[in-house]
Amino acid sequence: MICISDERIFLINTETMSYGMAVNQSGKLIHLYWGKRLNSTADLPSADLKDYPFEEEDKKEYYRQEYSGWGGYFFEEPCLKLSNDHPNRGIYLEYQSHEIEREEEKEVLIVKLEDKVQKVAVSLFYVTYSDCDILERYAKIENRGQEKLILDTIHSASWFLPPRGDYELRYLAGKWAGDHQLRKVKLSQGKMVLESRRGISGPDANPWFGIGYSEETREESGECWSGMLSWCGNWRMTVETNRYDQVAITGGINPFDTSLELGEGESYRTPSFTGSYSEWGYGGVSRNLHHYFHRRVIPGAPQSFENPLIYNSWEACFFDFNEQQQLQLADQAARLGAEIFVVDDGWFSTRDDDTSGLGDWFPSKRKFPNGLAPLIRRVNSLGMKFGLWVEPEMVNPDSDLYRTHPDWVIAYENRPVIQNRNQFVLNLAKPEVREYIVCFLKNLLSSYSIEYIKWDMNRYMCDPGWPGARDKEQKGVWIGYAQGLYEIYNKITCLFPKVLFENCCSGGGRVEPGMFRYSRIVSRSDNADALDGLQLFEGYTQAYPPATAIGSISSCPNGINGRTTPLKYRAFVALMGTMQIGLNLPMLETSEIDELKKYISLYKGLRHITHQGRLYRLVSAYEKPWAAYEFVTEDRREAVLFVFGQQLRFRQLLPGIRLKGLLSETTYIVNNLPEETIDNSGDVREITGCALMNVGLTADLKGDYDCRLFHLKGKEDHYEQ
Repeated sequence: MICISDERIFLINTETMSYGMAVNQSGKLIHLYWGKRLNSTADLPSADLKDYPFEEEDKKEYYRQEYSGWGGYFFEEPCLKLSNDHPNRGIYLEYQSHEIEREEEKEVLIVKLEDKVQKVAVSLFYVTYSDCDILERYAKIENRGQEKLILDTIHSASWFLPPRGDYELRYLAGKWAGDHQLRKVKLSQGKMVLESRRGISGPDANPWFGIGYSEETREESGECWSGMLSWCGNWRMTVETNRYDQVAITGGINPFDTSLELGEGESYRTPSFTGSYSEWGYGGVSRNLHHYFHRRVIPGAPQSFENPLIYNSWEACFFDFNEQQQLQLADQAARLGAEIFVVDDGWFSTRDDDTSGLGDWFPSKRKFPNGLAPLIRRVNSLGMKFGLWVEPEMVNPDSDLYRTHPDWVIAYENRPVIQNRNQFVLNLAKPEVREYIVCFLKNLLSSYSIEYIKWDMNRYMCDPGWPGARDKEQKGVWIGYAQGLYEIYNKITCLFPKVLFENCCSGGGRVEPGMFRYSRIVSRSDNADALDGLQLFEGYTQAYPPATAIGSISSCPNGINGRTTPLKYRAFVALMGTMQIGLNLPMLETSEIDELKKYISLYKGLRHITHQGRLYRLVSAYEKPWAAYEFVTEDRREAVLFVFGQQLRFRQLLPGIRLKGLLSETTYIVNNLPEETIDNSGDVREITGCALMNVGLTADLKGDYDCRLFHLKGKEDHYEQ
């Protein structure tokens, strides 16, 4: 709900959150409030900025601007900075008008600002949905003059927190095989910069933040603010605490080595910067964001989904395979219960290793002399869908595509092209490159019954040159590449809406809300180690729904760190996301196959809870030698609890694990899964929701890599499995 007073005071309400701002006497749009829901504009604090006591009155108006231009008595991070052919570079944005657009379940407040000297107009968009506790923000910048404008800084929005000096910032950092690592730092005066300059959104950082009070906010209690940026390319968030303990988070496209030219009448829409607030801690804002993804972002939203059980044949053969081997693997995968069979890297051109073939997207005549059709027919006849790996953004020097179009790669003129992983990056800012990729994907998906695409991207961008482009266009390659990627995805997903896409970027290197609009499955990490998977899970789910992340059951010892974990442990970690089997099936013992079948059956029987339910991170793997995670259905009548030991010592006894989100008066049937079918430790109990949330469940774990899974169902709903 959007309320506006006669004094030009704006109040935006969601179910539990309010956001307030006002136009001051000099015409600037000033932020007032972001926090727990208020009743009316009269509840908002004053716009007179009394918490800046040492500034002159005519200088205070420059602080807490909703969208600040660089100029005037303003020394903090601006949202907009430009350069032009005359020395007047300052931007003074003043309120002009506002309007409200209403659709079913959606409201948009548009506030229009302008600098009439610079002839720059900025429209600020504030988007709410009736079924989501979030606020989407973005800006549209328009050149209303005759001269060209060069935009050097084009941020999406600034978020402000209540002035207070004890905030803690949480963010995600990482690397290859160590994606989405949760980090915490106490804020003090100065700047904390989170960013990517690699041409993709990660993995060194992720465009998400969470902030709470350092001594008060916990996982399930205390006030918390969170935000995430929708941009797959270079981005930046600046978390700045000024001398008055005012925290501002300004974010958008990274201005480093980037500029955008706007001609007369041209405009640019920034990426969305989405925020959420909860009085129920970091877990509360996570569930708000997860719900937003399910209802408004993921393809097919708001319809619920349950992701399929995937078998990927990479670990069984790597590059060394042929049609007959894949047929045998498909037979074995089908007997296990797989629902999608994926052929990974190596199926095309001369691709026998990673030195050749990228860009030449036709089946290898040696490996598939009859094309892909016989294998796909066999996979479909076994009741599975067929999936295929591609890396459309890359090209090997040893490929027909590169030999024909060496000018299609990102590089500086008159310098050697830098290789990484034996490949170059295609310039997606060029229309002819985008057309080539769309055409080959369209041909592939039209020629074969392919219903799953694993889209990979395995190197960073560097030397961001654009041979043949004008000098002023060179710095536009970063933005043009990201926009080009979205354009390709949009065209292909519109042409083939039933094809399921997996977003892989050497694992989780490009995880951000914009990519989720085309893909609801993410390769969270190339690291499939189950113990590492606990921290990967916790970091990833700070912002992103657990159902979207692939949890892979891979071989042991693990290829990343050499660790060996029990199959049960690996399976239980995989159960908390989209389960993928990556094992070399011919090498498994019969007992391992039988055990694996039971975990697959368990996945299919519980995914309506783990994929659609609310997540509660009850005990953190970062803080204890054990961890516990709970999923609860929306009606709160069914739940599952996962308990994982890491390295328990001295016969450590776990305390009762208090559950969350249940119905106090309901009696739940509690099963220790997988009952007597595997570990002979199953038992069935009847416990009230009140007891489960206040007394808790006990799990007797021992040693290394022990784990338990409990299934809870309201008694009147209980059905024997």
